[in-house]
Amino acid sequence: MSVIIPCHGGADDTLSCIASLRAQTASPLLNDLEILVVDNGSPDDTGARAREAGATVVDLESNRGFAGGVNAGLAAARGELLILLNNDTLAAPTLLTRLIEPLLADARIGLTAPVSNRVKGPAQIATGRAGESADSRSEIEAVLRSHTGACNLEDAFTLSGLCLAMRRETAQRVGDWDERFGLGNFEDDDFCLRTRLLGYRTVIVRDAFLHHHGSRTFTALGIDYRRNLAEQQVLFEDKWRHDPAGASLLARMRDDRSAEVAHAAAARERHPDWCDADYVLGRWYHEHQDGAAARTHLRRFLARCPHHTEAWLLLAAELHRSAGIVVAERCLAEALTSCYVAAPMLGHALSLRGCWLLEAGQTREATRAFGEALELIPDHPRLHWLLGRALWAEGNLTLALPHLATAAASGESGAQVDLGAAQWQAGLAGEALRTMARAVAAHPGDVRARDNLAAALQVLDTKGLEVGRAARLFDELPALPPGTSSIAPDEVNDRARAVAGC
Repeated sequence: MSVIIPCHGGADDTLSCIASLRAQTASPLLNDLEILVVDNGSPDDTGARAREAGATVVDLESNRGFAGGVNAGLAAARGELLILLNNDTLAAPTLLTRLIEPLLADARIGLTAPVSNRVKGPAQIATGRAGESADSRSEIEAVLRSHTGACNLEDAFTLSGLCLAMRRETAQRVGDWDERFGLGNFEDDDFCLRTRLLGYRTVIVRDAFLHHHGSRTFTALGIDYRRNLAEQQVLFEDKWRHDPAGASLLARMRDDRSAEVAHAAAARERHPDWCDADYVLGRWYHEHQDGAAARTHLRRFLARCPHHTEAWLLLAAELHRSAGIVVAERCLAEALTSCYVAAPMLGHALSLRGCWLLEAGQTREATRAFGEALELIPDHPRLHWLLGRALWAEGNLTLALPHLATAAASGESGAQVDLGAAQWQAGLAGEALRTMARAVAAHPGDVRARDNLAAALQVLDTKGLEVGRAARLFDELPALPPGTSSIAPDEVNDRARAVAGC
């Protein structure tokens, strides 16, 4: 195994990184460990000190950037198993072994990456500076092992170049890292995309931990990281916009769903091994209620990337619509046992199940599901709304009202509408009318909001009551009449503005 560490200066960081690699827990995979430092024209004595620490050093006359350093390291490395590593990092005790084991177990996996305190995407975890000491890294690793459950792998569309493990065969098939990206940024996105176009999986190993100090080279060179990132993105776009797979990815970055789907459909012809197209198309067909096509594409994607949690949840939602709650819950259970599920994603899964249960009239079970989801994702407005609706359906208005109010305060239009109706049912006429009026004023196109207010105003008109006196005179308010009212929509809007000020 060869660990390749490109660096430009930062001798102290490089030596600390090497020390953390030397301290790895013994494993047969590490018997022939080669630590190879690529000295990218360092202005200090990084190369000499790395040699003293027992590393093999490749000296470059000038700074060829991260990609150039990687290419030089790959050319010099002896190992059949390769790990690329930033020099401003510290490895947890079994990092290397954990990254390599999935590569040996599944030939479809092309790249693996660890979780870290400073990294882009879903691999980031909140450990702060805790990983600076060897003991703390060991503790973090133990916690991660206890939390991964049945699966420690998570399929991802791209990985950070902070730390990547691969087989030599994979590196050779994908080809050199693109040195047009200079000092760094987007060269890893480029390499991951090329890897996935060949049909390889790229996975996060959720119990492998790497502490990252963060952007030390950019800081030392006085480079504006954000500006560099923007410039590198332009280079990435210029390279890939004419390829349908790249164009689909760029459309996703712009949140242009229609373009993403159109390019993905074209990419399936040019890159038949690129399974990401099936995810994009499966999600699109699900959103546009073409169930058969959605299921076909999502299942095809999951056959290639079996630990992709979002795809499993999409398939479960589609199965609920086409086959009912029993089949959907079976799919959801399979997702939760075959994938790593972080707290936010588990919260989403529970809320999805809660919606199914609420629709099926199983209000108590729905309330429990939404409550558990809210524990995982505190202060989530939509979950407060859903829990409020479930409690209301269960007949517990007292507990429902605070959750509906929390969601309404965040701007959830549906929660505001429900809050007004629930307040009315609870006998809080004055508050209900003001809530309904605010909902109509904020969302004039919401038919349900307008109908609720119109129905409430009609009740008051029938009783001959003024809005301001309604709360005092109504001990028990009648239910809101469903459907339309004799009050014209324009009049409802006018009265809504007046009521909102009461």
